[in-house]
Amino acid sequence: MNFEKDKELLISTSSITWNPHSIIAISVWIVDERLILADCQMNLTIKNLKENPKISIIWWYHRIKWEAEITPDGKYFEICKAENEDSGFIVKNAVSIKINEVYDLDSGVLIFQNKKWDI
Repeated sequence: MNFEKDKELLISTSSITWNPHSIIAISVWIVDERLILADCQMNLTIKNLKENPKISIIWWYHRIKWEAEITPDGKYFEICKAENEDSGFIVKNAVSIKINEVYDLDSGVLIFQNKKWDI
């Protein structure tokens, strides 16, 4: 599995009361073994992640479970700002996402699970 810069991902979050929400987002890059996304228009997604940092992503034929961290400054935020410099969008936060598990939807097989995380 190889994430590519500027590829569309389907991201699903849930509020603390379990109301689901899904969006299409653009990946920025993998940095420090984290997927980095720029929050330019993710109002409800960010609200949900503040309440519940668990996130599910569909990319190609993979379901990926992650835990997200929102950062309004620092290294990941600066990467997002630089990557969006000419886009016309204002970056409000960086969302850095660490992998928990990867499930191959085509074969029905769990292909990766990080045992250090409680998922």
